[in-house]
Amino acid sequence: PPRATLRLNTRMLVEVEDGFEMALGAVVNLSAAGMLLQTDADLEPGHHVVISIDIDREVEPVAAKAEVVRKADPEREGIDGVGARFLSFAGDSQKRLETILGRAFSIPLDEVRTAS
Repeated sequence: PPRATLRLNTRMLVEVEDGFEMALGAVVNLSAAGMLLQTDADLEPGHHVVISIDIDREVEPVAAKAEVVRKADPEREGIDGVGARFLSFAGDSQKRLETILGRAFSIPLDEVRTAS
């Protein structure tokens, strides 16, 4: 089946040893469990980041804490970036993300939900 890709504006708050650092990125691939993010931020597997994804300018961004699980392979994926899995969501961000993904790909919401 064809792979659908959403490109969204993303802001990350990256915690580093001496404080916080802001980084920008673009979502290359997004699911209810995680995302592939194109960024030039120096992130390594195991880093925890707070991610804010602007999906719809009419509502507040989807906000989540995520763990970097891998670096992207530029030869295979064509980008510099990281893969991250969501650890937790702020407020109703998880429900809004699931709804948006279900609508975008015409998938029933119960098939989009991740195990909690």
